[in-house]
Amino acid sequence: MKRCTVKRTLPESESQVLGLLVKAQCRTRFSQRVTLGRLYTVSRSDTQFSALLLVDKGELQRLLAILARKQLVVEQRSGVFRQSCYTHRLVCHDRSRRSISIQEGAIFTALLAHGPMGPSRLFEQVTPVCSFNSMVELRDVLNRMVQCCRSPLIALVPFEAGHVEPRYTHIFDPGLCQSG
Repeated sequence: MKRCTVKRTLPESESQVLGLLVKAQCRTRFSQRVTLGRLYTVSRSDTQFSALLLVDKGELQRLLAILARKQLVVEQRSGVFRQSCYTHRLVCHDRSRRSISIQEGAIFTALLAHGPMGPSRLFEQVTPVCSFNSMVELRDVLNRMVQCCRSPLIALVPFEAGHVEPRYTHIFDPGLCQSG
């Protein structure tokens, strides 16, 4: 039986919304909070999170509220009209930065959207979002994310026959807690 290292799991709809928020913040270089309207617009056009195409604004707001209760998202009111703005609360391995990097965000988003993947497939998935110069650079970021002692965002999937390379998954994957 595998030892469960995941503190909590997320249903697919919640992990998709979290991934969408991380991706939206990657696009703005983490400089802005993302409004509900902006997040809804991104969800309508983003094929990576196609399951969210069926979600209306009310459902999206409900899922964000659940993520806020789980302390993964922060909701703040700002601006003249006191709009709800959202930011994720995922932290990186480096204490000198407050948030995850664009590369880390792209990897985490791809794993949330597509499930466990090896470095080769991840390289294909994250290239449109951010550029890695080589597979070596991608593997370096993956290793840093796995070895983070404070709060790793990804984990290695136990090796399964038939896979050529190691696979990674996000830490909220319910598959990490299943017995084998």
